[in-house]
Amino acid sequence: RYLIGPKNFDKYVFVLRIVFGAVFLGISIATGIDSLFSSERHIFTSVIGYFTTLISALMQAFVWVTLGFGLSEYKGIEINDEMNKSQEWSLKDLPQIPSKKALISPSEAIAGIVFSTIFMLLLYSAPQIIGIYIDKGNSTYASITLFNIAVLKGYNNLILIMFIATIGKEVLKLISGKWNLRLAIGHSVLNVLSLIIFLMIFSDLNVWNANFAIEMSKYVNLSKVFYWEQLINGFLVFVIIINIIDIVSVLYKGITYNSQGKIPMKYK
Repeated sequence: RYLIGPKNFDKYVFVLRIVFGAVFLGISIATGIDSLFSSERHIFTSVIGYFTTLISALMQAFVWVTLGFGLSEYKGIEINDEMNKSQEWSLKDLPQIPSKKALISPSEAIAGIVFSTIFMLLLYSAPQIIGIYIDKGNSTYASITLFNIAVLKGYNNLILIMFIATIGKEVLKLISGKWNLRLAIGHSVLNVLSLIIFLMIFSDLNVWNANFAIEMSKYVNLSKVFYWEQLINGFLVFVIIINIIDIVSVLYKGITYNSQGKIPMKYK
């Protein structure tokens, strides 16, 4: 009995290191920006807050990554070694080497994990720094946040679920290493799940800063009518279109390269 078996443990440690690095980078960026543009700069408070947030975020990352791999282990998701069969085999039994187009670069999946972690971390822990920064002169800046922080905080549980689904897509790509129908379906399901949660959160107009246009007009001359709600709806439509394109592309790759063989060692 074990939580994560030997076949998946190396991948688990690998993903954990990537996520930990992304968490550290994200928290550092968020704290740095918040301290830089904050009107009240207390070094001691900032340092204590930084380490408290960092430790909390690392613990959450550890729990969710471990839970994901633990569930995969429980469901029996592992890479089977076809070469360990006891019966005799010949060179004809070897699967066809997949096309290079079917292969998934590890750097692609790693980049996806890093950027997704940083974005979700900022959205969960420091949404107040996501906004517009305007130079007022004399080394002072005005910050206008995009969100209503109090309302957005109420969606923290959904943000965590969206984070798990988003990271899950990249982990599946990292483990598989090549496109096939099973990966494409799993990737698409998680993509749809994260998109639904994203729309649940950001289609709520109360999540957005209702005074954004008013605050902007203090520093920028808005000569034309500023349709804030229409801008938000346009952004949501753009996100939907991008996700539909991604899902269609992934399913196409999965169907096209499904019959191709295993990854040769030189590509692993």
